[in-house]
Amino acid sequence: MRGEGFEPDEMTLVSVLGACGELGDLSSGRLIECYVVDNEMMMNSYIGSTLIGMYAKCGDLVSARRIFDEMSKKDLVTWKLECYVYGAKTRRVHIRVSLGSNKLQQERFSEQISDVVKRSRNTKVR
Repeated sequence: MRGEGFEPDEMTLVSVLGACGELGDLSSGRLIECYVVDNEMMMNSYIGSTLIGMYAKCGDLVSARRIFDEMSKKDLVTWKLECYVYGAKTRRVHIRVSLGSNKLQQERFSEQISDVVKRSRNTKVR
């Protein structure tokens, strides 16, 4: 694509990162992250969430967390994905832990609730 003179846009990168995650192609996913950083593209919800998902699907939870922590703005989708990543990690190693007994999950959940409630005065908790 780039050899033909076309530069990938955000949506193209999101699509390719999704494919990298589905195929477990961690090395190509890392190259795309480097492209995003080198070209000073904004790490918005679309690219950030897709990178988190790609890293998680490839088993690199440290990088998934790093991307999450580096994102300046996190929306509900990003928070849900982060909670899913930690839940998937727990299921993968066959450990059943309730939300109340896992300190990291408890902290992430509290951060999520605080962040969402602060941004939306119309939030209704049931």
